[in-house]
Amino acid sequence: MKNIQVIAAYDLGGRLGDVRAAMQRLQEAYGNVGIDALGARSFNLSYLNWHDPIIRFETPMFVADIAGQSYEVERVGYIYPWLGVMHLTLDFTLPKSTRPDQLLDFYDGFVSWKNADYLPYLARAGSMTESLRVQTGFSESRRADVGELSVVVDTVIVLVEDLLVPRPGRYAFHDFRTIFITDQASKDEAEYAELLELVPSNFRGLNSTPPEFHGLCVSGVKTASTGWVTVVEHQDNVTSKSLVDQIQLLTRLAHAQWFVSQCWLYLLGRGIADGSADGDESGIYELARFRGVFAADAAEVGNADIMLKDPRLIRVSKTLSSAFNVEGHRRTAEERFAAVTEAETKRIERQRTLEAERLQLLFSISAAVAAASLVPMLASAAFPVAVTTVAIAALLCGGFIVNVALLIKRMQRIRLQQSRRKPLIAFISERVGG
Repeated sequence: MKNIQVIAAYDLGGRLGDVRAAMQRLQEAYGNVGIDALGARSFNLSYLNWHDPIIRFETPMFVADIAGQSYEVERVGYIYPWLGVMHLTLDFTLPKSTRPDQLLDFYDGFVSWKNADYLPYLARAGSMTESLRVQTGFSESRRADVGELSVVVDTVIVLVEDLLVPRPGRYAFHDFRTIFITDQASKDEAEYAELLELVPSNFRGLNSTPPEFHGLCVSGVKTASTGWVTVVEHQDNVTSKSLVDQIQLLTRLAHAQWFVSQCWLYLLGRGIADGSADGDESGIYELARFRGVFAADAAEVGNADIMLKDPRLIRVSKTLSSAFNVEGHRRTAEERFAAVTEAETKRIERQRTLEAERLQLLFSISAAVAAASLVPMLASAAFPVAVTTVAIAALLCGGFIVNVALLIKRMQRIRLQQSRRKPLIAFISERVGG
């Protein structure tokens, strides 16, 4: 085994609008910033022509103590301007004698090491709910803790927040995936199931079902992925190592595209139109305002044929996208956006109907008042005029009574429907299967 890469994705809060300014600020903060040349070499020029380049920046190496072992960690940041996503890639160099069971101990230890920094980060971002606090045992005294991950995230978000084309909110949670990289001399086939399932073979049982994964072999480099874990096996030569670098690029890209859809699912599930409960129509206008932003994000998910120019890389990209279920995740986000729009439109229609019927009630009251004002005239009026006036007044009063009865009945029905109306997120779950 050679090394482990952990890629953690973070939402910046929107697409990055001014790449040059962002690079300048990152240069001042870290001193080693540039364009990811690997991405420029792998993408079509027609794609690069209307997409800003991937920004790559290096941060100082550090030492992490995980599962009783000290690791030197290389930490590199990647920003995808057109997605509004940042990756922090942590590259752990492993001892040559590392066994598969030690890798699994490393994974468990890494999660604990990461969460010691991640939970305070969520608290600072305002995303530490009472439920999460209880389940994780988080203490408020840890809110100010800043570790090796969040120190970079906090810095970058502050640097670029005024350069963004914003979404309706920022998804404060992150998502991480693991890449195991090995050469053929140090690994046998039996390790694949262990690594892809993150379970040692002696715990899997004799009759256990092998993990479902998406894999292929291109130019001597074998890639297998469940989406959560990716294993890359290569030969020890320059050509293979170059392809391994490109496979890592495509893994990060598939993950970033999946993550954009995840951001929107969270924002839509939370309810973009939460502030519209006071009866105004701001919710539907918010949806309309962000429809273009959502459509632009959704259009960037997938499209390997448009993006890449190498047939080998297109195959790898499609394989990894299938493993991450990128297309399905985007489709779910689109369905949820449509469901939220439909729910909000129906709410506005009900509100307008109620207001129209209230207006009709006011007209009826005005008519009744007008009829009542005729009564004093009856005493001095001639008999035919009085009879006519009484008939008109009776007709107006009768119409008023019928109108009021119908309006009260309809308004009660509308209120009953509103009281039974499911919360927005329940409506969405019903429409898109959770």
